[in-house]
Amino acid sequence: AMLVDVDGQQWAAAVEPVRLEGWQRSLHADYTTTRAYEALVKAALLLANQRHVDRLVTGLPVNQARDSDRREALRRLLAGRHPTPLGDIEVREIRIVPQPVGAYVDLLWSDVDDETLERIESGTVLVLDVGHYSFDWAVVVAGELRRGASGTSLEAMSVLLEKAAAQIAQEYGGRPQPLALEAALRQGRSHLLVPGSRVPLRPVVEPAAREISGLALEALRQSLRREMTNVDLVLLTGGGGELYGQKAADLFPGADVRLAPEPVIANARGFFRYGRR
Repeated sequence: AMLVDVDGQQWAAAVEPVRLEGWQRSLHADYTTTRAYEALVKAALLLANQRHVDRLVTGLPVNQARDSDRREALRRLLAGRHPTPLGDIEVREIRIVPQPVGAYVDLLWSDVDDETLERIESGTVLVLDVGHYSFDWAVVVAGELRRGASGTSLEAMSVLLEKAAAQIAQEYGGRPQPLALEAALRQGRSHLLVPGSRVPLRPVVEPAAREISGLALEALRQSLRREMTNVDLVLLTGGGGELYGQKAADLFPGADVRLAPEPVIANARGFFRYGRR
């Protein structure tokens, strides 16, 4: 954990959420205006261990990235001098992009074969970013982002975890917390401990994923109905990318469907590459 100061209050950042009591993650459209978000920003700046940041790149859900007022508010929060226990850190240029763009740039920098490169350069790539707050998609045709066909659904991992936790409570009793379920999935555990039982996760999580991903992908299908092109490559990223993968493969049967390496941090890797351009 890292201690940072936000408006005179001490915040602990970079902590597994399930370890915190009396705190709720911000699951609303204005999450970037919260003190919790600002605490994460300051923790990230400290971890970068640089007194001057020439260019900071971050992402917003696709629908929010279209909003110039929201982008400008985030730019004001991120730019300038940030007091920290190690001294002021100055952030100069800010770039804000739709979140799935990070994974797409990461794909461009990966070691891809000739067939994949052809799909990227002349075909249609669909990036599905399954995050905790939002499920975002971006359509890139021959290297050009189609903003009108890209979008956001809130049928994301937070909704899936709540549904799976409720199912565990119904079948096994107790009050399993979605945060505990999230931590178990992130750590690759196959079971969750509830009072008196070791609950296997796959039989609970996969049905919830089929239902929630079906709702999210229906919103995706609606946004693509005017896009007169076939999808050649589907790139899955984000913490829930693997859980949404089968539904995506069913929806685009002719496409190459692949999971980004270490999908939780694929966007961050891409943001780094984007910032160095």
